[in-house]
Amino acid sequence: MENSTIATPQSAETSATAFGGRRKFSFYALVATVIAVGLLFYRVAQPFLLPIFIAGMLAVIFRPVHLRCTKWFGQRRHLSAGIVTATVLLLVLLPVVFGVAHAAEELFVAARTLLETDWRSHVGVERILTWVDDYVPIPDRQQWESSIVDGLRILVTETYDRSRALLANVIEFLIGLVIVALGLFYFLAEGPALLKALQRVSPLDDRDELIMFEEFDRVCRGVIVASGACAVAQGFLAFIGFAVLRIDGALLLAGLTICVSFVPLLGAALVWAGVCISLLINGDFGTAIALATYGALVVSTSDNLIRAYLIRGTVGMHPFVAFVSVVGAIRVVGIWGIFLGPIVAAFFYALLKILHQQTHPDMVIETAANSDGVETVRPLRP
Repeated sequence: MENSTIATPQSAETSATAFGGRRKFSFYALVATVIAVGLLFYRVAQPFLLPIFIAGMLAVIFRPVHLRCTKWFGQRRHLSAGIVTATVLLLVLLPVVFGVAHAAEELFVAARTLLETDWRSHVGVERILTWVDDYVPIPDRQQWESSIVDGLRILVTETYDRSRALLANVIEFLIGLVIVALGLFYFLAEGPALLKALQRVSPLDDRDELIMFEEFDRVCRGVIVASGACAVAQGFLAFIGFAVLRIDGALLLAGLTICVSFVPLLGAALVWAGVCISLLINGDFGTAIALATYGALVVSTSDNLIRAYLIRGTVGMHPFVAFVSVVGAIRVVGIWGIFLGPIVAAFFYALLKILHQQTHPDMVIETAANSDGVETVRPLRP
């Protein structure tokens, strides 16, 4: 008799269980490998994440220009992307770079001058000390005076060191500029292909991915265009005020106004109010009152008018949320957090809306098309 092996139901079930266990182990091992390699890739690409993010923002802003140029050049996407990238570098990035460099140079010179100043004999400091001594008697005036002077010197020294580091860090900036240019070119030329490739490997539903891309485009465009226009307008108006009132360093102060105008709630008031305080300390009360009136009625008011007109409900974000997102992002990534913070906060809110629609299919979230950006929730009607 020939020996034969008969497969019993128990052996088949055991084999299937073992096979399923191996498949499950293989899946978890693959997930762990993907996470490990992803972390390694993040470490490799970390120095260039900020330039890539800037390139992505520029690609969102100038995508309509690229599409129009593509039609003009007979659907030659790469030629159009190259021309748009070169134009952005020449007309947008380089003027901003030279402006920031010039402002940093003036700040460097001003800080060096302040370092050489004898603060104990400064008229403004003497007035403050005399006023405090008259109204708030202090037992140890000499120690209190030394603390104020030392605090001023530490502040000026920190400004001096940061300005010198900004001027010296040219190589890193040039590398970042090259990454921005290459990223902008490929995002414009290969943007649709990159999105399709991401959709193929992403575990999310295609509809949710399209909604996310549209929300990012809308939010990014609204934040950048509105913030940039407000900053330039406030800087220009502030420069006019400083120049008319014959305040020294008008260009530097206008550049600082452009930078701080991105900060919600405070904005340009940080600059013109500081200049007003300096004028009051030096006894120039007329100029201080004129600058305060102009700054409050013209410079700071223009932010609300321009921002309300440009956004018009594009980004429904409370000013306090915008302020917290900006300050937190600045602490994490530096000055570019001014742009990154509101975009991340608004995009996170958009993701929450998508999640709400997934978990509550009978409800829909709408954004009112007005300058308030008020959002309402209503049930779907059959």
